[in-house]
Amino acid sequence: MSNIQPLLVSRKGTTSDLSLMLSSDSTQIFVFLGTSLLERINASPAELQYKLMVGRMVNANHRMADLRRCFGHDPRTMSQWGVPEMGIAVKRLVRPELNEQSRI
Repeated sequence: MSNIQPLLVSRKGTTSDLSLMLSSDSTQIFVFLGTSLLERINASPAELQYKLMVGRMVNANHRMADLRRCFGHDPRTMSQWGVPEMGIAVKRLVRPELNEQSRI
């Protein structure tokens, strides 16, 4: 593994023990639980895994100012990435034709 640097670590008030580390070339984000590597994610906003990871950080009550500093996205965008993971906006994820069939 190459050199890594802290990107976002847990602090008082968050509901997560996950720490995010950035690779030395800034192309990958490593998600750690304690000292265990859980996943490697490409640091590209186009990747679904990236959006889900940012959403998990939003749902874990990290301050939006910290998230904006780390990831550079608008807080409203990051909030939208966090909501579907919590299951609040499930209706948006289901195709409309399936909703129609379930009413019959």
